[in-house]
Amino acid sequence: MKTQKIKIIILLLAATFVLSNCSSVNKKYLDQVHFQFDNETGTAQINGKTSFKIEQTGCGLFDVECSSDIYDKDGKKVLLVVLDNYKSPMEVRRSNPEGKVPFYKFVFLDSQEKAEVKYLGTKAEKIAKFIASNKLFKDGKLDKQKAKEFVLRYGQSFSKKIKF
Repeated sequence: MKTQKIKIIILLLAATFVLSNCSSVNKKYLDQVHFQFDNETGTAQINGKTSFKIEQTGCGLFDVECSSDIYDKDGKKVLLVVLDNYKSPMEVRRSNPEGKVPFYKFVFLDSQEKAEVKYLGTKAEKIAKFIASNKLFKDGKLDKQKAKEFVLRYGQSFSKKIKF
């Protein structure tokens, strides 16, 4: 019985570690390249070349909605990133009485494929770093193979959560 409890605890710790690192920024890759983000223009550069641009709508402190349109270097909108949430009784607290758990939906516009990742914050730079670290753009264009890998890696686990 005691061994069974230990196994369960180890499994829970391993699952927590894996999930907490699932949608983190690949810092190793960002250290290998020179990543820059201009907050005024929303432009992300990798190794001095424009990679993509972010235009955010409604991501202020008191805004109800938050979304980011992602454009390639030629100005074509290729990706939509939308802040969403689900309600979890496990997250109900004084500071969060509804138990809302925020997450991001990534919608690749050409393929209509979707993926969901943990909350990254609402700052465009954090979203840009996440996109860059997943190598979604190559030479200023959306890398379709990396986009497919992204969808497979992250899936749509958040929207499958129970809502109450």
